[in-house]
Amino acid sequence: MLLAGLLLLATAGAATGHAAPGDAPDGSRPTSTVPVTGTLSSYADSTGTLLVPVPEGLTPRRLRGQLTVSGPQSGDVTISVGGRTLLRGPVGDTRPVALRVGPRDVDGDGNLPVTLTHHTENPGRTACITVEPTRVTLDELTLVASGQETTPRTVGEFLPAASAGVDVVVAADASDDLLQAALNAVAAVASRYGTETPVELVTTPQAEGPGARAIEFRAGDSPVTTTIDSGSGVPTLVITGSGDDLTGAARALASPALPLADDATTEGLSVTTAEESDRGLRQQLSTVARQETIVLSGYGTSTAYVGVRQDMFGGPIDKLDLHLTGTHTAVPDGARVQLDLLFNGRLVASTRLGDDSDFTLDATVESDHLRAENGLELRFSGSPAGGECVTFGQHLPLEVHVDTSASTLIGHRGNGSVTGFARFPQVLGGDLPVALRGTDGARTGLAADAARIVSALQRAADRPLELELVDADAFLSSDRSGLLVGATHEDSTALKAPLRLSGMRLMDYVDAAFEVGTDRPFAALEAFGNDGRDVLMLGAWQPDGTDASPLLRRATAALVSASWGTLSDDVLVATETSDPFTLSSNAVVPQQERVDERRSQAWWFLGGLGVLLLLVGVNVVIGRRRKEQVRRLVDAQERVDAQERTGTTDE
Repeated sequence: MLLAGLLLLATAGAATGHAAPGDAPDGSRPTSTVPVTGTLSSYADSTGTLLVPVPEGLTPRRLRGQLTVSGPQSGDVTISVGGRTLLRGPVGDTRPVALRVGPRDVDGDGNLPVTLTHHTENPGRTACITVEPTRVTLDELTLVASGQETTPRTVGEFLPAASAGVDVVVAADASDDLLQAALNAVAAVASRYGTETPVELVTTPQAEGPGARAIEFRAGDSPVTTTIDSGSGVPTLVITGSGDDLTGAARALASPALPLADDATTEGLSVTTAEESDRGLRQQLSTVARQETIVLSGYGTSTAYVGVRQDMFGGPIDKLDLHLTGTHTAVPDGARVQLDLLFNGRLVASTRLGDDSDFTLDATVESDHLRAENGLELRFSGSPAGGECVTFGQHLPLEVHVDTSASTLIGHRGNGSVTGFARFPQVLGGDLPVALRGTDGARTGLAADAARIVSALQRAADRPLELELVDADAFLSSDRSGLLVGATHEDSTALKAPLRLSGMRLMDYVDAAFEVGTDRPFAALEAFGNDGRDVLMLGAWQPDGTDASPLLRRATAALVSASWGTLSDDVLVATETSDPFTLSSNAVVPQQERVDERRSQAWWFLGGLGVLLLLVGVNVVIGRRRKEQVRRLVDAQERVDAQERTGTTDE
C-alpha cells in the first residue's frame, strides 16, 4: 500500500480549563488536570506536531488522550514528546493513551512538543495506491501537572499562553468610561484565546485554575497606571485611569508588542490603530495560511486546507479572486499528476502538471459561494506510469511547493449574500458600536451580556475589534451597524426586527408573518438588516415587567463556550425552561416540517397555536353537533308529516 502523507491540523494547542486538584500519578504531590486544545492528525508516513503549553511553575506528569483511526487499520503509530518516543505499536481500534512526561520534555518556550506519526506497513515492499488512506488522530487531550503556578511578574507576561479563564472586573456601579474600557479588554483578551478560555465581564472574579487571570478597571487620574496583585489567589492586573486613556490601555492587551511592558508597574499603556481604507482587500496566502510554503507530496492524494475568513478583507465582499503559483518536481515519464483547487468543497480550478516545473492556478469565487468562514483546499493527486505498483524508497520523489508569498486572494467590496448571524463580524469593518438600554446599575449587567456577544464575535474576527459605547436612542436614529443590548418592544418595532419583543409574538418571514399571543417570558438575540445597516439586538419580554436579566444571561450562555460560527439562522430564542434555539426569518413560510423539527423547543409558539386550534376545534365540534340535532329534528318532522298523510302512527 502506497499512501501520500500530509500533516493535517497541527493547531497550536493551549492547555486550558479548570484545574481539578488531586493526587499526582506517584501519589506524592497534588496535581491539576488541564484540558488541552488541539487535534493532532497524521496520514501515512507523515508526522504532525502539537505544542502543549505548560503553565509556568507547573511540572508536567501525564499526557492523556484518545487515539482513533479512520480507514484501513494497517501499519504502526508512534507518539513522541520532547523528542522521546513514548508509544509505538500497531494501528488498531480507538483506545485511550497515557504518556508519562516530565520537565525534561518541556522546550525553551515552555511547551511540550507532541508528535504523531503513522508508518505504512512493511516499507520496502511493493505497494499500490489505495482509495481510502489511513488517518490516525490524537484528541481529547488532558495534561496532568503538579506544583504551584508562578505569579506573573510583568504586564507583558501577565496573559499566559494557556488560561482556564479571564475575568474583566468592574464595580457594580461602573461609569460608561469603565464599561467601555472593560468591553474593549474583553475583545482584546478573547482575540488571544479560543473558546476553551471563557472571557467574561464580572463584578466579582470567578475564574480559577491554571492560567486563570483577572483584569480590574478602576477610575483614577491620567495617565493610566498598572499594577499586579495576587492577594486574592488569582493574579489580577489593575488598570487605573480615566476616559479614553482607559480604552487605549484595554486595547493594548491585544498588541503583539505587549511584552515591551516589562514591569508590573507601568504608566501610559496604550495602542493606536492606524486608519486604513479598504484594508486587507489584497491578501497574501502566506498571511492567510500563516506559513511560507505549502508542500504536498507523494503518489496517491494529499491535501492542504486553509481557512479564509471574510472578515480578513476588512468588510463584506461579494467576489474573491484566487491566484496560486508554485513549483513542482519533474513528472516521471508516464506518470499522471494534477493539482485541484477547491473552495468550500466546490472545484474551482484544476491543472495537470507536466514538463514545466512552474504552475499557476487562477479562479474566481462569486458571491453565492462565499460564506463568513470559508475553506480553501489544495488537492494533489498522482499515479505512477500505467497505474502500476511502485516500491517504497525506490521511486522518484513527487512534490509540489505552493509559493504562499506570491499567491494572493483579492476580495471585491460588496454586501455579499450571507444573512443573519453569518453577516457578522465582517459587516463591522473592525468597529463595533455598543448601545445599552438601561440606567444606573442595570448598565453593568447589560454590559456583562454584551461582553459574551463581543467575546464570541471577536473569536470569529480576523483582528481585534474596537468598541465604542454609544447612547441607545442615538444608535437607533443612526445608520451605523452595531449591537443593542437590553432592547425593548419599542426598540424592536423601530428597528423592524424579525421577532418583536412583546406578548403578541410576531415573526416576520419572507412571504408571510406568524403571530401568536402568550404570557410566557422570553429573550431573543437577533441579527438583521435595517435601512442599509446590520444590527445585532438582544432583548427580552416579561409579562409583568419584572427583571429580565436572567433571561438575557440564558440567551447568551451558549456563546461562552461555543464559536460564533455555530449560530445558524438569524434569531436565537431563550425561555425559562428550554435550551436556546434558533429560527430563520428567511424561510419562505413556517412549514410544518420546520414546526415539527422545533416542537421540543418552540413550545411557546406551539402552545399559543394549540390554544387557537383547540378553540377552532371546539367550535367545529359544536357546529357539527348542532347540525346533527337539526338534521334529526328535520327527519323526525318529515316522518310525522308522512304518517299524518297516510293516517298511520308509530306504536
